[in-house]
Amino acid sequence: MADREVEELSKQFPKFKSFAAEVENCLTIFEKSKEWSDYVSALSRLIKVLQRHDFNDSAKMGSLAVIPEKALVARRLAQCTNSILPSGVHRKALDAYRVLLTRIGPLQLAVDLVLWSSGLFSLFPHANSECKTMQLRLIVDFYIPLGMNLVPCLEGLVMSLLPGIEDESAAFFADTAACLDLIKHATSVEHFFKALWWLLGSSANVRLPLLGLLNRQMSRMGGVGAVGVIPGKEIVFRGLSVSLEDSSILVQRGLLDLVISHFPHGSEDVGFTSQDWLLLTRTALRLYARRDMSLTRRLHTWFMPAAEEEEVGVEETSRRRKRILMEAVSSLLCESYTDTLGATLPFRVIRSLMEKTELRETIPRELGVPILRAICDAKLQEGGGGSSSEGAENPGTSSKDHRRDRFHFAASTLRELDPRIIWSTLFDHLLHMWHVSSRVRSPPPFPPAPAPIPAPCPPSCLDCSR
Repeated sequence: MADREVEELSKQFPKFKSFAAEVENCLTIFEKSKEWSDYVSALSRLIKVLQRHDFNDSAKMGSLAVIPEKALVARRLAQCTNSILPSGVHRKALDAYRVLLTRIGPLQLAVDLVLWSSGLFSLFPHANSECKTMQLRLIVDFYIPLGMNLVPCLEGLVMSLLPGIEDESAAFFADTAACLDLIKHATSVEHFFKALWWLLGSSANVRLPLLGLLNRQMSRMGGVGAVGVIPGKEIVFRGLSVSLEDSSILVQRGLLDLVISHFPHGSEDVGFTSQDWLLLTRTALRLYARRDMSLTRRLHTWFMPAAEEEEVGVEETSRRRKRILMEAVSSLLCESYTDTLGATLPFRVIRSLMEKTELRETIPRELGVPILRAICDAKLQEGGGGSSSEGAENPGTSSKDHRRDRFHFAASTLRELDPRIIWSTLFDHLLHMWHVSSRVRSPPPFPPAPAPIPAPCPPSCLDCSR
């Protein structure tokens, strides 16, 4: 359709035909370019062509928004934003973008948004400070006025700007943050946060600055209760869980800072179900295996906040938090393992949680029997016997060394627990099992006693029917 429009305008307007020929000559120069200086010359020639025909009357040109061979022009401009080229080529490419976007106007830019944005967005992460400033001005001048028409490329635009807020001491940090605020107001809070949560779950390379942006934006909006901050439970849950599994400790620290501030563990205000919290807690518990003090401190704060940090009337939330935490640890005890880390992970987690005073009685009461069962299973597997736990359904997947390490870690963890609570819990467990088995194996009720046999009638009883 675009080629047909160019042909029709070339036939009707000689000025446009001359313009199209000059654009084709510029594209030929791009094809013959071999050095970076050649790209600068080609871009300068393209800028002169666009500016020469920019002030012609539309009656002579037909339409100023139509660019001949626009797909090829966009490709050549994108090539000039490549990271291997020097900053001089980048500056000249940004000048060309400004002249071109001024010519086509906002309506045509909304139509060809993907075409002109692909090369422009890819420049910002590796551009120098001067080029970053130039690109931010381009976005403010041409993209922000699009309003809701900016939504189709919102994820790409935000993703391109996130490297600009990674370092708060950078010269362009304030300008980039202000530009992101303008994008939020130009579209909507819901669309903006939906793009942020989607990027959190899908783009690992920008996850660190994105977590800082989410924390600041949610604090400014008033938390998860603000309209549009939580666009959907699924997209938020995926972003949080994937970030917890990130390989970078910095990302995991940022994620824990976010959930400590805005996602209280076990809270019903967030919209997560108990199963969602269980899955999220089980993923977070694995971070104890990294043995990083900053992660451990943040995990303790999230799972068991200090008493002075809690509000009045949160006893039910505290009980719910402990229940979810104990269920998550119990599920780790039932998981299969193929290496030493997996075999000893549940007991490393239990040892870390024992540092919290609030859990020193809860852990032996809730996990005493599962730990005893894990010790028995590990010993039976080490001796070649069977297993009764779900975590040992396939004993062949773990070597003898792994089973021995699991046994020693479980035994040493058990010695750290209060034996009185362990014996009391074990007695209650055995008593419960006895009651259950008694109900199942109880004999049927006794049959009713037979009716008494009546005494025989005397011989004088002639009227008796018997």
